[in-house]
Amino acid sequence: MSWIKVSIKGRVVDEKGNPVSYAIVKVSKRIGPPYEVRAELDGSFHSWTPPFTAYDKKKIVKVSISKLGYKPVKLDIDVSKCSALEEVDLGEIVLESLPEIATIKGVVFDEKTGKSLRDILVKLKKNGISLDEYVTGNDGMFAFKVVEPGKYEIEASTTELSLIHI
Repeated sequence: MSWIKVSIKGRVVDEKGNPVSYAIVKVSKRIGPPYEVRAELDGSFHSWTPPFTAYDKKKIVKVSISKLGYKPVKLDIDVSKCSALEEVDLGEIVLESLPEIATIKGVVFDEKTGKSLRDILVKLKKNGISLDEYVTGNDGMFAFKVVEPGKYEIEASTTELSLIHI
């Protein structure tokens, strides 16, 4: 039995053409779990489709792209005419901004020295579900755009430090 996997790539941008970093891109078939990747800093992403067999009558790939603060995009891509390992370029996919009701901002710093910490992965969560991620720069700052009221959790971690719940 032969399997067919297709490469899917593209770039996620906002209405002004700015990259949407760390957008969640899910690629799936009609059934089965999705393959999930995050867009890079420049908004680009690359994923493989789940494998198809000769028994799959329709070779439709469902691509969903989302990020907190933006209206999600869902696409159905027909890959039935693609050969194995072929690449499908979706080009630029525009996410429409949702109205912001608040911004959660902060700085991650070393408690002993008071110096800001860079390269810390900060996650915004609601009810234990990760909604967005941000990697701190030299200033240790992070910011999340919030579009609905509620209680949020902030989680910061790095490979060198232990997990911190805020």
